[in-house]
Order: sequence, then structure tokens, then C-alpha cells
Amino acid sequence: MENETYYLEMMDGFEFEKFCKKIFSVLKYGDVQIIGGGGADEGRDLIIHSNNGKIVVECKHHPNGIIGRPVVMKLHSAVISEGANKGIIVTTGTFSNEAIVYANKISPPIELIDKRLLYDLAARAGIELETSLDKGKVYTFPITSDALLHRNLSEYLSRYLISMPKKIEDVTKIQKRTINLRPMYLVTYSIEATFTTSVGVVHCESGQGKFFLNGANGDILDHRISNHFFNIQTNKLSNEDTKNISIVPFQLLAGSVKESAINYIIKEHTKTVTYSGANNRHYTKVCEPKKRDISLSDISQVYIPENDIDFILNGKKRFFKIADNGTDNFYIDKENISVCEICNRPLSKPGLLCNECGTISHNKRFFFSHGFYCRNCGKSICRNCANYFSKYIIFKVTLCNDCIQKAKDDGKTIRKYRPISLSIL
Repeated sequence: MENETYYLEMMDGFEFEKFCKKIFSVLKYGDVQIIGGGGADEGRDLIIHSNNGKIVVECKHHPNGIIGRPVVMKLHSAVISEGANKGIIVTTGTFSNEAIVYANKISPPIELIDKRLLYDLAARAGIELETSLDKGKVYTFPITSDALLHRNLSEYLSRYLISMPKKIEDVTKIQKRTINLRPMYLVTYSIEATFTTSVGVVHCESGQGKFFLNGANGDILDHRISNHFFNIQTNKLSNEDTKNISIVPFQLLAGSVKESAINYIIKEHTKTVTYSGANNRHYTKVCEPKKRDISLSDISQVYIPENDIDFILNGKKRFFKIADNGTDNFYIDKENISVCEICNRPLSKPGLLCNECGTISHNKRFFFSHGFYCRNCGKSICRNCANYFSKYIIFKVTLCNDCIQKAKDDGKTIRKYRPISLSIL
């Protein structure tokens, strides 16, 4: 695909239909046919012949306009009369609440694509959509290169695991990396709310904030993940970003995003305060901001890179699921290195990497140790790979498998450590 730029303000209705046809064609919805253009299309602008049947598309080029329920009803009738499986309404404006509610309950289904979702479709089709009325761009955070990812992964593991004599970076090999771009709305807002009673002002909520709202399901992104992306420079989504990468499309309409964002802000800034009345009695008041107290200064569409990483750590398979911001830092969402594989309990830091079998264990301790260091060569080994001989009856000298032969030659009796009984932990 070649990069192209389209300007919404320069399109008329028929040009917008051709623009929509191009997007659906590039994204492989099916064979797209233009029906409209003459004013008597009866709710049919495009017909998509997909593998799952026909799709009827109505194109409404009304920048900043509101599409109501009658348009949805008209298209629904066209879908039924056409014998199609579904309908799609694409607009450069937004949809009314009545239109959204009606579309969600009818069958065959009607999919609604407002200007926000249109920007995402265009970006995934390699098209930059420009408008002077709205920035109309979809952004993404930088994606870490494979070389930097290996270095970051090795440095992270080195902070939490001791490996001797092998270095962590030398025994870490990434086998597979799957990148998913997760759709997010970055919401920036300010709030000014004052709460009074008969005694005067009892509480104020004032300030600014920002958060990520999932563009696919409306969930608020965990603040621990969000902190890894605030203040990181974003770039416009390009064709390079979409190569060999899975992109989850935006699905929330602009109206739903705004409503969900305001509801979340109200919840976050609702406080219960205690104050003293004129009679010196203590009272409590729930201070819940109103919509008028909140100003949404910006709602941007952005993709967060999520990486599923399968790697080998000294011969054993491991995995990380991380949120990646293109820097040396990443947030680990899921992993399988934080549990001692001798006792199946959370690992105390730093843990120990067995240089023989790759097992991760608790580090050496005085009683019932799960990990050891070979007394001869210093190799880090787990309890399953450790051997010992007795010295002065009560002391044990630990050896790795490579070093036991010399001890045997010296007449030492070599034994294996007994498995740990979980009942004594």
C-alpha cells in the first residue's frame, strides 16, 4: 500500500462514497460496489459482497453533524429488502443516543462508524485523513526494536536472578515475539468543583489529569501500565507500524467515549468528607462532582504496543507479556519467572538461576535451601541438581554435577539432597 492523504473538507457526497469504497476494499471487507450517487439510492450507497454475504453501506458526509434514528431505520429497511446480512453507516459526524440504542437491538445488525472510528479505519488502510475541524490522526507509541528488547529483557532478568558463571544475556534467547496494538483513547481533563453546606465550603476538587480508556471495550487502563506511557512521544500510525503486527480496531463511538470518561472522572473525584457544624457536631458529606464541573480538554486515539514474548532462559521455556513504550522501561503484565520451582511459592529477590537445568529457585539460605553454589567452581545450581558430601559430620559441602568426580576420587561419599517437603516450609 502507498501512503495517501485525503482531505474531508474537499470531498462532496459522491467523493466520500468513493473514499469509503477504497477503505473497505483495502481492508478486504469484500468486493465493494458503488450504488449511490444519484440521490435515489434508498439507503444504499455501497454494497459489499463479502464471504459471509452482502453488506449494505450508507455513507453520510456531514462533518460534526449528528445522525439520528431515522437514518438507522431507513438503512435497516434497505438491508432487509436487499436480503443482506448486515448494514453499516459511515459518517464524518456522530450518532445520537437514540440511534445508538436502536442500532444495538435490531436484527439484521447495523454497525455504526462515526468520525473517530473512521480515522482508525483510514489509518489501518494506510490513509491519512486530514480535517481542519479535528486533528483526525491515530497515533501509536514507539515499538522497541528486537535488539533493544533483548537487552532490556536481559537487564531485567539480571536484576532479579543470580546466574553463575553464565551471564543472563548469554543464556537468554527470544524465540517468538508477537506484537499487538491495543486501541486506547488518551483523555486529558480538568476539574473545578466546590462543595458547600450551611457552614460554608467543606471541600474542593481542583486540578488536571489524564488516563487511558480502552477503545475496544471501554475499560480504564490500569494506572500502573498508564504510568509507563505518560510523557512518551507518540507518532502517527503508519504502514510500517502495521506490518506483521496485529491491530485491534477501535469500536467505541465518540459519544460513548465521552460519557464513559466523564463517569470515570466523577467516580475518581467523589470524596466523603467530615466537617464540624455550628453546634460542634461532626457530619459527613458525599462530594460528587457534576458534569458541569468537568472539562475534557482532549481525547486522542492512540495504540499501545503489547508484546507476547516466548524466550529460552538457559534451556527452559519462559514467557513475558509486556506493555512496551519504546524505551528501556516496560511493564510486565504476565510472566512465569517469579515463582520458585522447588516449592512453587513466590520468589524472594534475588532468585537463583540453575546453570545446569535452568530451574528458578529461592537463593541459598541456612536451612532447607532451594538453591546452592558449587563449593568448587561457584556454579549456581538448584536443589534438584545439587550434590553434597559430609564434612565434620554436620556440615555439607555442595558440588555441581561437573565437580563430583574429583570428590569421588578423593574417597568422598556423594549424596543427592532430598526433595523439599512443603509441610516444613
